[in-house]
Amino acid sequence: MKIIKLLSLSWILLVAPKAISQEFKLGKVSIAELEQKVHPKDSSAAAAILYKKGISRMEFDQNEGFCIVTDVEARIKIYKKEGYEWANQSVWYYNQTNLKERVFFSDAVTYNLVNGKIEKTKLKSDGSFDEVLSKFRGLKKITMPNVKEGSVIEYHYSIRCPSDNIIRDWDFQTSIPVNYSEFKIAYPEYYVFKPRQKGYIFPKVSTTKNSKSLTINSKERGTGLVSRTEFYNDK
Repeated sequence: MKIIKLLSLSWILLVAPKAISQEFKLGKVSIAELEQKVHPKDSSAAAAILYKKGISRMEFDQNEGFCIVTDVEARIKIYKKEGYEWANQSVWYYNQTNLKERVFFSDAVTYNLVNGKIEKTKLKSDGSFDEVLSKFRGLKKITMPNVKEGSVIEYHYSIRCPSDNIIRDWDFQTSIPVNYSEFKIAYPEYYVFKPRQKGYIFPKVSTTKNSKSLTINSKERGTGLVSRTEFYNDK
């Protein structure tokens, strides 16, 4: 039985006790977040990332072997018109003959406060499109609908990479305030990855080990006048 290592990095900007104790989960936008007029720590901020969480994990495919799947979800508050650009999100991906990644956006919603009630506007198919960056890379883009001053947007995306040795960079801080940021990496014990951090504020890092097994199915066809196919399960 192989051991799956889980490397967790998290960085928290202490904005207020209420922000930290809040449950970080898509669809749980609060009226308080929509009513907020300015960022508690930076009144000049045009937008802020209320939370962003990501996990890169290895999955086994019978045909491809190990691949890496990265899931990211985020919630962003728009304070001013200058922050509308944060309603446009994009994710680059490899698009080469021997390395084709796939990117999927989902659960993309814009929230507004209308007459004291939360109004939701979901992203439609015409708000998502692909752009060719080069012969090696593409760009998946979304433009969130019904964005106004005071809006909160949420989205989730997945990246499926057929390689087992590519882990995306993760930015814990950007040009706007980030209230909470977390990134996890899960991989089998016989892989070795070395974290490489840049900047002057380093996140808290923790490592845990969890047991997990994989079952591989295979078949073998015999030879001779009467051939028979044998099926095997390896754990």
